Amino acid sequence: MLKRLLFSFVLVAISMVGYSQCAGIMFNASVNNNTATFVSTIPAGYVASGYTWTFGDGGTANSANPVHTYANAGWYNVCMTVWGVTPNNTIFQCSLCDSVNISGGAQPCNSNYSSTTSGFTTNFTSLATGPGTITNYAWNFGDGNQSNLQNPAHTYANAGWYNACLTIYGIYNNVTYTCTYCDSVYVSGGAQPCVASYNYSVGANNVVSFTSTSTAPGPISTYQWAFGDGGTANTANPVHTYANPGWYNVCLTISGQTIAGSFQCYFCDSVYVTGGAQPCNSNYSFITSGLTANFTSLATGPGTITNYAWNFGDGNQSNLQNPAHTYANAGWYNACLTIYGIYNNVTYTCTYCDSVYVSGGVQPCNSNYSFTTSGLSANFTSLATGPGTITNYAWNFGDGNQSNLQNPAHTYANAGWYNACLTIYGIYNNVTYTCTYCDSIYVSGGAQPCVASYNYTVGANNVVSFTSTSTAPGPISTYQWAFGDGGTANTANPVHTYANPGWYNVCLTISGQTAAGIFQCYYCDSVYIGNPNPGGCNPSFSFVYAAGNTINFTNTSTGTGTLISTNWTFGDGGTAAIANPSHAYTFGGWYNVCLVVAYLNNNVTTTCTYCDSVYIQGGVNPGGCFVNANYTGSISGNTVSFTNLSTCTGCTSVSYAWNFGDGGTSSLTNPSHTYANGGNYNVCLIATGIDSIQQTCIDTFCYTVIVGASSVNNVGTTLNSLEVYPNPSHDYIEVKLPSSDNFELKIMDVAGKIISTEKIDKNIQKIKLDVSKYANGMYYLQLNSASTKYHSSFIKQE
Repeated sequence: MLKRLLFSFVLVAISMVGYSQCAGIMFNASVNNNTATFVSTIPAGYVASGYTWTFGDGGTANSANPVHTYANAGWYNVCMTVWGVTPNNTIFQCSLCDSVNISGGAQPCNSNYSSTTSGFTTNFTSLATGPGTITNYAWNFGDGNQSNLQNPAHTYANAGWYNACLTIYGIYNNVTYTCTYCDSVYVSGGAQPCVASYNYSVGANNVVSFTSTSTAPGPISTYQWAFGDGGTANTANPVHTYANPGWYNVCLTISGQTIAGSFQCYFCDSVYVTGGAQPCNSNYSFITSGLTANFTSLATGPGTITNYAWNFGDGNQSNLQNPAHTYANAGWYNACLTIYGIYNNVTYTCTYCDSVYVSGGVQPCNSNYSFTTSGLSANFTSLATGPGTITNYAWNFGDGNQSNLQNPAHTYANAGWYNACLTIYGIYNNVTYTCTYCDSIYVSGGAQPCVASYNYTVGANNVVSFTSTSTAPGPISTYQWAFGDGGTANTANPVHTYANPGWYNVCLTISGQTAAGIFQCYYCDSVYIGNPNPGGCNPSFSFVYAAGNTINFTNTSTGTGTLISTNWTFGDGGTAAIANPSHAYTFGGWYNVCLVVAYLNNNVTTTCTYCDSVYIQGGVNPGGCFVNANYTGSISGNTVSFTNLSTCTGCTSVSYAWNFGDGGTSSLTNPSHTYANGGNYNVCLIATGIDSIQQTCIDTFCYTVIVGASSVNNVGTTLNSLEVYPNPSHDYIEVKLPSSDNFELKIMDVAGKIISTEKIDKNIQKIKLDVSKYANGMYYLQLNSASTKYHSSFIKQE
């Protein structure tokens, strides 16, 4: 039977210019089997300049009333963006999204929400609705943090605008659906832009010592003092001598520059020289609603306040004690209150200024982007939005190259991390705006991270020829061989003579450096000198990692006759005489495990031996180390002082390789680094430990550091290390969960590509993951809860 459905969609997604201008903009969808006909509607008098549609299955269109045929039935999130001119000649741009059910009769879902903000904390309330049952709420707060609560509260680390999104998932008549709503949230953290202020002390002979207590979003480059008697100074903490006692109006102006632009603010107060009166205070408070600010005087002074003089920062003034003022345009304004008074027949005055932000209901611009990489090439796609018209796109690819295309492609000269930034410029209501978004991208040039490996051939008289088959992203500068009998070498392809036949654990460590930083990796395997299979006896075993440091061994030997004995030595002093033992190691490290089997055939006993290397992650052990890379730091302007928090157990020495994200590197334990420009930089620390038999263990920790945003800041340590074992892994890894939270676990390769994603319930304490099909190499783990991020890495090898 032919089904014909009609949906009517109202505005549920991002309104770029406020709901009032977007009210009445909507679209209808009529569905005939798998074909949907969309009809857009805009209010009378509006003139549309263009449309963009995304149909939720990868299809797009640019007409007002498109027709789209879906390949499969189901729910699809359809979005329409329309822009143009309103009847009063202002530019509008409105976006709306909703879910369309192909071959179904349910109403679409709506993932709208409301929010309230106090300081850095925002409380979100879901207003979501949908047919049937909503099964999950997925919040993305716009700063990398997430939550699955229905009505979460989130505390942001920094003030600013964030694009917070709610995605809901549901089921209706056994058909799943999803829809997403995003809105911009502003958190102020209570911090105003630059504030000029000072303290002072009056000494003998009319000498006054001033101390600046000013704060600013960046370094203060100039201080300008006016002491009220004609005297001036330009140091931070001047001393001034007055000719006569009395009241003086002392003003301080500070100025400087950050990546966001220049700042300047000033502060005036009355200073009494040789007298007992308290100075006046012209402080005030304010609240804003749209373009209107309501001011309340908090001014005090000795004697009587005779006059209030307000300057609202846009050329308008008032003499009311508690005025209200409506600004013409959104933006920041420096509003000042000056009071005048009289005390003991002496007049005084003082001034207080503060910055006031009025939004006028207009959402700020958003210069976000996405990207994909292939080898050394990156394809960038602008996701930027803004009120009115975006007039220019300015890309900085982080390697000195730039572009003004909306969606450029760029090929880097070298593999490594780059801080790529998109700045957009636009105009709305004859007011220009700009905003910038940066992200770290990794281009690998198709090269896998370094892999140490070797082949060998055994000749006469216990002579073994080794050939390195290692690969690396750059030139290998050092080879370090340990032949398992105390002998060493540092050439690529050494020849070594053993004194006696038997099994030896041979290890190779390679290292070098590329533009992306230092690399180092190692490989160990058992080498048998002599005949391993006498008399038709073929010894072998396999093993799997169990919980903790326990390994389950399986005898897979074959031979002629009857197996009469199996004897195991586990490399740590432990033994067993059963076919398939389990053994728990106390400490981490490499262990040479040997199996001796005996077969009886025609009253003749044949004995043979097989050994292999087993790696245990964790613990302290001569011949085994475990390193955790971590750091924190403090920021002053564009200079970051890093404090290394790395730990290494079982290590005789540790070395560090820093990559500061702008091409700079260091091998110091606690370096400081000054960036040429403010912005976001992906700073990586590689910690390499060496144990008592020259084996290595490596861990990498990366964190995005923001410089230039404030004069003093801290590098957070919200990324904490995870416990992962076994590491290296052959078949699986186990991850110990650090707390009782709902988590999302991501596994990424060295290029940042997400290999798998797991949702983890808060009642689970440990998760086991199959990595048997992964290619050999290094992988990164990132575990995210609503409040904390954790990280680790592991090596997959056969």
